[in-house]
Amino acid sequence: MPQQNYNNIPAELRGLDQWALFTPGIGSEKKKRPLPGFKVNDPSTFISFSDCIAKCNATGQLPAFVLTESDPYVVFDLDAPTDNDTAALVLADHQRMLQAMGHTYTETSTSGNGQHVWIKATLPAAVKNAAACVEIYAKER
Repeated sequence: MPQQNYNNIPAELRGLDQWALFTPGIGSEKKKRPLPGFKVNDPSTFISFSDCIAKCNATGQLPAFVLTESDPYVVFDLDAPTDNDTAALVLADHQRMLQAMGHTYTETSTSGNGQHVWIKATLPAAVKNAAACVEIYAKER
């Protein structure tokens, strides 16, 4: 099984023991599926980045950084719009958000239809805006 290159993940994130493995969805079901025993709200189920990558390389599963209340990170989940009439406007809004954020780490979502944008910020509660195709999380993701 070919090994992936995870060197683009910022060292700051790699240095935290907040990693988990997941299996990507199959076919039309693109949702990530965490491995049995993992709990997003239980740090005792998290592993180090190096252990996570070793297991990913051995099993073909994928790594996931786990957001917690104690870390300074927020992730913007920007999905591709499904409505062709508004797609250009939504994507232009996403581009403006990215430019305004400054320094970020961005990755393509597992489905390939969106992006995850990681920044240092605080967020009192999760935000979901279906019309704008944006979700924002700071913990338990």
